[in-house]
Amino acid sequence: MRKNKILIGVCLAAMVLLFAFAGNTLAQEAMTIVGTLNEDGDLVDQNGVVYLIDGGAISDEDALNSDATFEVNGIVEEDDSGDKWITIQNYKVIETEKSN
Repeated sequence: MRKNKILIGVCLAAMVLLFAFAGNTLAQEAMTIVGTLNEDGDLVDQNGVVYLIDGGAISDEDALNSDATFEVNGIVEEDDSGDKWITIQNYKVIETEKSN
């Protein structure tokens, strides 16, 4: 009987861990963000939310175009300090304002 209780306890603990990790994995679905790059090279969406870019996924040529609006698709995660990071899967320049 004692072995059954231990086995049940281990199974329950395993299920809790499984759901905890599964929830984290499901939260990492790709999303699309439209925004511009600020002077630090971070992506800023239309609501002013700043996303730090994980890796140099935006080309230097595109990044130098400070007037460009980007449509970015990637995985967004939030770190312990509340900063949002995006791992870019792909992007495109959807608008470029020309100043006269």
